[in-house]
Parts: sequence; structure tokens; C-alpha cells
Amino acid sequence: MPSARVAAETRLQDAIARQEKRLYYFQSETTPAALQLAAACRDSIISYQAALTRWKQETAAAYPAYYRLKYDLSVIDLPGVQQQLLQHGEAMISWFSGRRSLFAFVILSDSVRLLRLPKARDFSDNIYALRSNIYSYFLTPSPSDSLYVAHAGEFARLAHALHVQLLAPLLPAGLDACARWIIVPDGELGYLPFEVLLTDSVGTPTAFSSHPYLLKEKQISYAYSATLLLENRRTPGPEVAARALSIAPAFAASESLFSSVEAYRGANLGPLL
Repeated sequence: MPSARVAAETRLQDAIARQEKRLYYFQSETTPAALQLAAACRDSIISYQAALTRWKQETAAAYPAYYRLKYDLSVIDLPGVQQQLLQHGEAMISWFSGRRSLFAFVILSDSVRLLRLPKARDFSDNIYALRSNIYSYFLTPSPSDSLYVAHAGEFARLAHALHVQLLAPLLPAGLDACARWIIVPDGELGYLPFEVLLTDSVGTPTAFSSHPYLLKEKQISYAYSATLLLENRRTPGPEVAARALSIAPAFAASESLFSSVEAYRGANLGPLL
């Protein structure tokens, strides 16, 4: 949108703010002059507000993207989610994280369930510990086989425990029958990669390739909110380039480079295939 038009919006908003400030001052006085000035301020406020309303209407017609971004505060309702966002075989899990409980809205195209789950004291710690166990071994300056086994065991325990706590209670609500899940997290759940949760316990924690990851059963995507998801789907994406260049970096291993976590990580993770 042209900068001159944005400046006009700012001038109108500033004028309204100045008149409201003057009105507050004059209203504290009881003299006839103050009452007359207060009435003039009210008239000015009405006039500026009418001008701002016209500005918004013109902007909505000429620059709809700017108007939606700044002024359109409407949100999609539940029937809209079911009709416009969800298809058969698709589900949305919208979370709310409270102090003592977790609330999950399980929304399917033809049904809705609200479930309340208990929130363990170590809930947040388990999420951060799971994330750490995914990569922390590879950042350890002195890795060992015993440390590798310990990290693998802790990851397997946490990944299955969080699945039991968060997702297993939701499956009877129709979630199990859906192949595609849209997760709208809240609070610390925004740090949890749901794909790596384990749907069953494992006997050999270090056999990572054979683990029953949720990713093997469900197609998972994320959204900040249903309203933003709808907006993203309505907005056309960028044109895809006809050509692409992909480069897999290689790192040279050198003990002298282990002065930082980044250097150690680069030397020990190895080149991308």
C-alpha cells in the first residue's frame, strides 16, 4: 500500500487521540467555557472517526490484504472449520494448556469432542527432556557407548509416555480413524515434535529405525490457529522455480575444531548423503 495512504491513517488516529486527551481535560472543569470546548472536542472526534471509517472502507476495497491484516479481527467458527478446513479422513486437534489440566478439541468433519486431560507436574520437563534426548548425545564432547544407550533409553521412555498421556485418550474420539492430523498447539506443546512420539513401548531403544513412530501412521501438520490456516490456504503461494540447486555440505573432522558446540556437531554428524 502507498506510504502516503498509511500516513493519512496515522494522521487521523493521532488527531482522534489528541481530541480525546483534550476532552478528558475539559470534562474535569465545570466552567461554561470548558463545557463549550468539551462539546467542540466531541464534534471533532466524531468528524475524525467518520473520516477514519471512510478511509477503512476505501482501503478494504483497494488494498484488501492490508485491511485484513490490520482490521479484520473475525475468526472462523466451528462449522467453518469443519466445512472449509477439514476433509474426510482429516482431523484437527486444538490444544489449550492450563495450570493443572490440558484441554483438547478433537474436530472432525462430522463431529467435535472436548476432552480434559490431567497435567502431570513434570509435564513441561518431559517435553524439554525429550527434545534434548533427540540431539544432545551428538553434542557431547566425550560420547561413549554407555551414554548412547542411556540417551536412547530415555528418549524411548519419554516418547511413549507422552503419547500415552497426550494422544492415547483422544483416539476413541475418532482420531484413530483419521490419517491426517492438523495440530494447533498451545504453551509448551508448541515445542513438542509429535511425529517422534512412540505409539508403543520398545524393547531395544537403540534400534531407532524400527521404532513405532507416530510419523509412520499419521500425516501430521501444524497451525498457529484455524483462522490463520484458512488465511494461508486462501493466499496464493509463490511461483515454483523451474530449476533448483541443492547442496549437501560436508564437514572435515578435526580435533582442533572442537572449540565450540557448532564445530563439534559439524565434525561428528558427518556429511549429508
